[in-house]
Amino acid sequence: MDTLEQYVEDIMKEAGTWDMDPALRAPLVQNLVAALGENDMEAFDQFMGQKPTPSSDKVIEFVQGRIEDFESLMASALMEFRNEFVEGAKRLMAEAHAQG
Repeated sequence: MDTLEQYVEDIMKEAGTWDMDPALRAPLVQNLVAALGENDMEAFDQFMGQKPTPSSDKVIEFVQGRIEDFESLMASALMEFRNEFVEGAKRLMAEAHAQG
């Protein structure tokens, strides 16, 4: 895993979206990394090379400033997480009801 992916993961953990199904999470991580693009990745490497190492808040600001639809990507991830949670709860309720 490269540094950018690690920081995207950290951002998702802070946003509360990391616990979603890995099958949903992996494409989101890839989309965020891809949204940064090659030029931004170079800028990210320079940014992360600063001393002291930037705080997670500064990293989030950096990423948000470079991805136009960052908020919608994160909102979409939260909705997918919510939907997954609701479906799981429905399944558990149905199983509990079936067992009587």
